Amino acid sequence: MAPDMRVGPFDPAASPGQKQTGYTVSGMAWYRKVFSAFNPEEKKGSSLWIRFDGIYMASTIIINGKTSKDMFFPYGYTTFAVDATPYLNTSGTNVIAIHVNASGSNSRWYAGAGIFRHVSITTLNSLSFDRNEGISPGVLVTTPASKIDVTAKTADTRFTVAINNKMETSKELIVRFNVSGVESRSVKITANKSTQTETFTEMHLTDVKLWGPEHPFLYSVTVELMDTDNTLLDVVQSVFGVRKLEFDSEHGFRLNGVTTKLYGGCVHHDNGPLGSKAIARADERRVMNLKKLGYNAIRTSHNPVSPAFVEACDKHGVMLMEEAFDCFSAGKNADDYHLYFNNSWRSDIYRMVVRDRNHPSIIMWSIGNEIPIRNSPLGVDYAHQLVQKVKELDSPEFGRAVTSAYPGVGNQADPYLNELDVAGYNYSPQRYQLDHQRNASRVIVATESFPDQSYTYWEGVWNNSWVIGDFIWTAIDYIGESAIGGNGYNTPDLEACGGYCPQGFAWHDSYCGDIDIVGLRKPQSYYRSVLWNVSELEMAVHEPVPPGQQEVVASWGWPDERQTWTWPSVQEGFNMSVNVYTRYNSVSLYLNDKELGTQSVSEASQFTANFVVPYEKGTLKAVAKDKNSKMQAEKEFTTGSNKPTKLQLDSDQQELTTSRDDLAYVVATVQDEDNRNVVSAVDVVFSVEGEGELLAVGSGKPDDLTSFYAGHRNTYRGHVVAIIRPTGKPGVIQIKAQCSDEKLECSSSGAASLSITTKQA
Repeated sequence: MAPDMRVGPFDPAASPGQKQTGYTVSGMAWYRKVFSAFNPEEKKGSSLWIRFDGIYMASTIIINGKTSKDMFFPYGYTTFAVDATPYLNTSGTNVIAIHVNASGSNSRWYAGAGIFRHVSITTLNSLSFDRNEGISPGVLVTTPASKIDVTAKTADTRFTVAINNKMETSKELIVRFNVSGVESRSVKITANKSTQTETFTEMHLTDVKLWGPEHPFLYSVTVELMDTDNTLLDVVQSVFGVRKLEFDSEHGFRLNGVTTKLYGGCVHHDNGPLGSKAIARADERRVMNLKKLGYNAIRTSHNPVSPAFVEACDKHGVMLMEEAFDCFSAGKNADDYHLYFNNSWRSDIYRMVVRDRNHPSIIMWSIGNEIPIRNSPLGVDYAHQLVQKVKELDSPEFGRAVTSAYPGVGNQADPYLNELDVAGYNYSPQRYQLDHQRNASRVIVATESFPDQSYTYWEGVWNNSWVIGDFIWTAIDYIGESAIGGNGYNTPDLEACGGYCPQGFAWHDSYCGDIDIVGLRKPQSYYRSVLWNVSELEMAVHEPVPPGQQEVVASWGWPDERQTWTWPSVQEGFNMSVNVYTRYNSVSLYLNDKELGTQSVSEASQFTANFVVPYEKGTLKAVAKDKNSKMQAEKEFTTGSNKPTKLQLDSDQQELTTSRDDLAYVVATVQDEDNRNVVSAVDVVFSVEGEGELLAVGSGKPDDLTSFYAGHRNTYRGHVVAIIRPTGKPGVIQIKAQCSDEKLECSSSGAASLSITTKQA
C-alpha cells in the first residue's frame, strides 16, 4: 500500500499524530441544527439548557448567530451545558451552530473528533431544581463514612437540592424526597424571589444493602418540587449506593470494612470499530467483559468517561478511578490541552466531580497522569490546587481518595506525591518496600504496570498492606500508541525493539490489552485468570519462532501464544513451547494420551510450567493435580483440519430494546467439519435485514486497514465481529454471514444466519 493512501480513517501522510493516534486524521468541523423552543418573552423565568456529554475538542457554541467567551469549551472529555435562553428568538425557529477544532497534534492516543457523546435539551420552569450548570442530576446524595455502620447495617444519608426561583415574588413550595423501597418525606420551604434556596433531608437507613463488586445494590431517589396545591413543577432522580471507603497504610483499602485489593486495568475511551462513539451498550459491554475476567476496578486513562460507562460500573460492581488530565500547563503535544489548562482546569474539575459524585462505583479521583511538570514547584503547586478543588466539591468525609499517576518513582517524587491521599506508581514496584521505610503512612496503588511482569507486580500487592492494587496497562486494546505491545525478533540484534517493536503503518492499535478492540480475549488474559485465581488451569502454545531467531517481547507486550494445537504450517517433530498456568501443585502434559512429563508449579515458578513438545497432530492435554497428586482440572486442544467448512454466529444479546443506545455484538467463527476453529484468515461478508443496521465490522488484528464500515473483514485467529444497531422500531433483525471466497466450502454451504428481536424500550 502506498504510504499516502487513505483507507477509512487511516492516512499516514495526513495524520498529525502518526502512530500515536493510530494514523487517524481529524481537523475542523461545523455542526448546524434547527430547533424549536419556547418564546422567552412569553415564559419569563423559564430556561432552556443544551447539554453535551463530550465534544472533542475546542468547541464554540453559537445560537442564532450569537456567542460569548463562556460558550467556548476547550477540553474534549468533560460534560458541559449552555443556557440558551438569552439567545432564543421570540418567534420562529432557532439555529445552533457548533465549531470544533480538533486539528494539529493534540493527543497521545486516538481521541476521535467532534460530537462523540450524547446531546440533550432540558427546559426548566421559573421554579425548578438547580442542575449545577446543567451537568448534575439535580440532587446531591452524601453518606459520610463515619455514618455507615457495616455491622448494624445502618447509614445516615443526606439528600440536598437547590431551588431556583426566577419569579418576582417569593413562593411557598413542597419538596418531596422518595427513596425507592425505603421512605418518602416532604419538606416545606419558602423560595425567595429571584434567588436560589437550598434544602435537604437526612434519612436513617436500616437494613442497608451495601454496594460492592459482589452485590452492587443501587438505591434510587426521586425528588419532586410542588406548589402548595400539589402541582408538580419539577422532578429530578438519581441512583446511589451505600458503601464505606477507608484508605490507610496499615489496612490498605477497605471496602465496607473488608480489606480489598484492586484488580484493575487502564482503559481508554474508544470503542474499537465504533471509534470514539459513546453508545451506552458498547461502554457497558467493555465493563462486563472485564468483570467476567476478574477485574473489580478500572482506571479511566486519561480523562473523564461517558456517563454510560460510569453507570455500567455502578450496575455491575466495578470500582472506578476517574482521571482528569494527561497534562497541566506544559503539554505532551503542541496542540493539546496544555494550551487551555490555566483558564479551564477549575471548570473541568468541577464538571467531572459534580457530574459523577453520586456514583458509588467511583472510589478515587485522579488529577492527572505522568504530568510533565511534576518535579517542578509549579507542578507541585498545581497538584495542591487540584486536590483541594476536588475535596471542595467532594468532601473527604465521604471516603473517596485523590491520586495521580507518577512514572519512575524516586525520592524526587516526594513533593508531588505528598499532596495526594494515595500515591499512584507507574512502573515502580522496586520502590514499594523502600518508600514504605521512608514514609510508613504512604498508601500506594500501581496505576500502570507491564503485562509480562504481572506476577512481580502482584507479589508486591499481595505482600504489602500499603499497596492497594494494580492497574495493568492495558485492560483493553485501543486505537493509537500503535504497536506498543507488538513483539519482534532479534534481527539484527536483541535490542532491535528498543523497549517496544516499532512496527510501521499499517499497525494502528496498541495491541497491549488483555482484550482486543472487538472484545475478544488475548493470550495474556488466560495467564491473568490463573494469577487472579479466576481460572484453575489454562494452557498456551507459543507461535513457532523462525530458526536462528529469538522473540523479543515488547515492554507492553506478551509472548506470542495461542490457545490452539492447530498449526498447519508446522512440520511434525518441530519443537513447540507450551506453557501451562495453574495454582495447583503440579501439572502433567499428555499428547495423544502419552505422558510427556510432570512439573511442579508454585509461586517460585510464577504459577507456570513450561514444556517443549515435538509437534504431532492430535490432542494435547494438561492435567493439574493437588499436593496429593489427585487430578483437579484439565484442559485440552485438538488439532483441526483448518478447512473452512462453515460459519458459527453467536450474539451477546438475543433480544434488544428499540433504543438506539442498544447494540448486539455478533461473533462469526469459521469452523472445520468437526466444529474446530479455523486459524487461517477467511474473509466474511455480513448482511442485515429487518429492524436493524450493520453499524461496524472489526477484528482484533492490529494491522488490518479494512474500513470498519465495509461490511466484510478477514477473520483474525478464527473470529470477526459485527456490531448490530436497532433502527428504533420493534420487530426482528436478521443477520447473515458468508465466506466471500466461492472456492471455500464455507461459502458453498450457504450463509449462516441469526435472528434477534427488538422490543419497545
